[in-house]
Amino acid sequence: MVKKNNLKNLGFAFPVGSPHVSRTMMLAELGILLEFVADPQAPQKDYIHAVVQDNCLGKRTAKNRLISKRYLVELYSLDPNLALFRALLFFWQRDQGGHPLLALLCVYARDTLLRASAKYILPLTEGSLVTRESMELFLDN
Repeated sequence: MVKKNNLKNLGFAFPVGSPHVSRTMMLAELGILLEFVADPQAPQKDYIHAVVQDNCLGKRTAKNRLISKRYLVELYSLDPNLALFRALLFFWQRDQGGHPLLALLCVYARDTLLRASAKYILPLTEGSLVTRESMELFLDN
């Protein structure tokens, strides 16, 4: 069995909470940010600066910029020192049509709630109704 510490070193995360409680995968924001910070060697601080100082996402308030920064870091790490983010950048530049799937794979590795709910969601057909109660019941068991 692979230890959590080894996975964390690659960029996987095991948080108690989840950005998915109040946010989506922020796919559009990720795309804007990765276009704004075009250097694949850029350190994490450059991504954070782009969101918070440069307001590349066009947020109306400083608080919204900080919230967006926090969720983007939780979802994607934005840290080229981690293999997961480096892989995201590598494939992002090579497959524009694959952006949604690449983002999903990265978030799946970093978001506990998404991983926990995948077994419930994946067998459903597109357009199926998922109620809060049914999801809570699944997650509680």
